[in-house]
Amino acid sequence: MRLEPTNYIKFSFISKKNRRSMAAELELLVEQFIENYETQNGEIPIEQNK
Repeated sequence: MRLEPTNYIKFSFISKKNRRSMAAELELLVEQFIENYETQNGEIPIEQNK
């Protein structure tokens, strides 16, 4: 994944503050994003994305 340099630096800072790797921080954010999306729009069927 590519990030703008400023976003990379800030994301790295946040990850370190939260005592997570950048990968773990990103995984948490993706999970939160999906949960929020599904709360607003209903569960995403997994079969649809195969």
